[in-house]
Amino acid sequence: MFFDQYEGQVAPVAFHMWWPSGLDSFYKFNPTDVQARRTYYNPQLLNYVPAFRYDGKAGQDLFGTGPAYPEFFVWLRSAVDSLRAIPSPIRIEIRSQYVSVDLDSVYVSFDVIAEDTIQYDVTPDLYLAVCENSACYGGSTGCHRHPFRRMIPDADGEMITIQKGDSLHFDWVYPINPVYTVNELVTTIWVQNDNDASIPGKQRNKVLQSAAARVIDPLASVDVGGPGAWIWLGQNAPNPFTSGTTIAFSVGHAGKVRLSVYAATGQLVTHLVDGHVQPGPHTAAWNGTDRFGKDVGSGMYYYRLETDNGSRSGRMVFLK
Repeated sequence: MFFDQYEGQVAPVAFHMWWPSGLDSFYKFNPTDVQARRTYYNPQLLNYVPAFRYDGKAGQDLFGTGPAYPEFFVWLRSAVDSLRAIPSPIRIEIRSQYVSVDLDSVYVSFDVIAEDTIQYDVTPDLYLAVCENSACYGGSTGCHRHPFRRMIPDADGEMITIQKGDSLHFDWVYPINPVYTVNELVTTIWVQNDNDASIPGKQRNKVLQSAAARVIDPLASVDVGGPGAWIWLGQNAPNPFTSGTTIAFSVGHAGKVRLSVYAATGQLVTHLVDGHVQPGPHTAAWNGTDRFGKDVGSGMYYYRLETDNGSRSGRMVFLK
């Protein structure tokens, strides 16, 4: 509940280890990503995890404070307030989030913008974590605020190169596990300076900027507006396909339309339509290549139609 007072200003992620035992259902839900974040901070101390980190800095062990437990929150409030006062050279803007109509995936569009000179010793990484505002796990671990579910595309993040004046755009998608509560989902994004912990005198693992946004309710992804404000997206055909497929869609009135293809990991593959279209039915073809003309691999892909009046999405399977 502590972070509720900082809503919109702080992006908390609650990672969980194997306490109180190996039967801990919070930990067992995603041990791979959790272990990766543990070793990220403590590559040598594999049997210990600090109770709290903010902006890459370690806090005192919450379970070692005993009667002084309230003092932890005094320290925490002071740390949060002091770090919030320091301007960040980076801004992260989550432009949009949509849930697919079949409730199986979330589409996220965001920008990473460097507004000032960035001091780092190695190339920073971009991370995206799927969290829930509140979630309950079985067994002895109960319910938690801001619990982590998984990393997209994985716990290694994506290395980015960014300097003052740069603006990087990302279109990612992540699947919705059936155990998630969709209206509790929070997309949390951050850029972290992955300093080598062995170099003395360096500020380790500093978070350069973070952002978090609740996922839009699925009803927000359907048609809105007045007469003619409707959209329709059909299933691609053939599906599965081996060399090419066609996607049909219709719009109620003229306007900007974007029809995009995404990999299962969330990265944008290509835009099939990106511009002004007239009202009525349309089709777009995809031959299994990315926006650079290179062949993509076999697997499941997402396609998403975006208009001023809402969005639609679907899935397709490419077999080479």
